Amino acid sequence: MTEQTTIDLLRQLIRNACVNDLTPDSGQEVRNAETLEEFFAGTDVKVQRFEPHPGRVSVAFTVEGTDPEAEPLTLLGHTDVVPVDKPKWTKDPFGAEIENGRIYGRGAMDMLFITAAMATVTREVAQAAQRPRGTLTFVGCADEEA
Repeated sequence: MTEQTTIDLLRQLIRNACVNDLTPDSGQEVRNAETLEEFFAGTDVKVQRFEPHPGRVSVAFTVEGTDPEAEPLTLLGHTDVVPVDKPKWTKDPFGAEIENGRIYGRGAMDMLFITAAMATVTREVAQAAQRPRGTLTFVGCADEEA
């Protein structure tokens, strides 16, 4: 279940096409922030949104630990991708197609797959019957490319 959950989330993050061309209005990571918020809906996490520029949304999900003295852990993944040179792609860079067990799309290898995996693990911790000792935070960070 965890593997399929991660794959499904990754495919949605790719399809959101949050392309950062290093201009202030590019990226529109709000799409991936909203996808992550939907992913965490119904869990006992504290959600914080940060929007320093319209559409450039970062979002943090915190699972409070049971011991305030325990070491916290923060996982950080970015939600934007670099621009695409479409003629060099053999597949739709934002189609998130699966072929022969591989997902094709911008961010499938760097960094959206790591972001999806960290989000899945954090959600599993939030849904577990037992809380971690230390606080766990997952951050989906916008505008990493700039």
